[in-house]
Amino acid sequence: MEKRSEAARKSVEELTQELALLRKELELLKNSKKLHMEEAKKWFEERNKLNEEFKKAKTKAQELKTKRDELNLKIKELKAKRDEIRRIISEKKKEIDKLKERIDELSKHLPRYPYAIKESLKNLEWKIQTMSLSYNEEKKLIEDIKMLEQKSIFLDELKKLKAKRTELIAEIKALSIKAKSIHEELLKLIEEVKLYHPEMLKAFEEAKIIKQKADECHKMYIDEMKKAHELSLKYFEKSKEIKEINQRIHNYYLQEKLIKEKAYFEKIKEKAYEKLKEGKKLSFEEFKAIMGEEIGTS
Repeated sequence: MEKRSEAARKSVEELTQELALLRKELELLKNSKKLHMEEAKKWFEERNKLNEEFKKAKTKAQELKTKRDELNLKIKELKAKRDEIRRIISEKKKEIDKLKERIDELSKHLPRYPYAIKESLKNLEWKIQTMSLSYNEEKKLIEDIKMLEQKSIFLDELKKLKAKRTELIAEIKALSIKAKSIHEELLKLIEEVKLYHPEMLKAFEEAKIIKQKADECHKMYIDEMKKAHELSLKYFEKSKEIKEINQRIHNYYLQEKLIKEKAYFEKIKEKAYEKLKEGKKLSFEEFKAIMGEEIGTS
């Protein structure tokens, strides 16, 4: 019994030492977890700060892109207008070329000074009406009048064609001025786009760098939280071990108490039986000891 008690006591001492070590480990785990949680908080706050910076940088980049796209759209519209004007100018030039061909053709049938035709025609008509002419003279005069009338028709057509050509040239000039104005505006917008485009690319690059930093902070935050969680699990396991050891120590002392109580009970009972033999009066405690045995055996 004494050997068993000594072995049990030695075991309790070992458990107590183990318990002390476990509590130290528990404290270390607690402190380590606290450090990781503090690091996680730092990375969490840094990530959130960078995410806010990223939102601002992305908004700025998007605004620059929107402005650039608006300018590009305006450039596209102005190019379409300019090209349409150039197309119209080209069509009008073709029309002028056709007019020139007809003017050149008509000019071949007209004298060097075509505007004298009308006057010559009036003179001939006056002559045929006022002068007495022979048949051959009148016949020739009528032929000359017909020829002049035809040339007069050509001349009228020539005047209209030249007037139309002059009108087309004026229209082309006005359209050219308009096309030039649009082209100058286009050049200005293109230069403006050249300024916005690199600025936009720079803003997007800055936003990308900030996002990468935010993602790295998030990764660090996750790593720290993972380590803290692993330490929590270890903390739980160590706490469980401590609880089990405490229970074992408690059981040991409970058992020791029961053994001592039993030994004390046996001594009381032995003393009570001796008193009975001697005919002496039993104490209440001695009486209980004897009765307890009898109740236990019955």
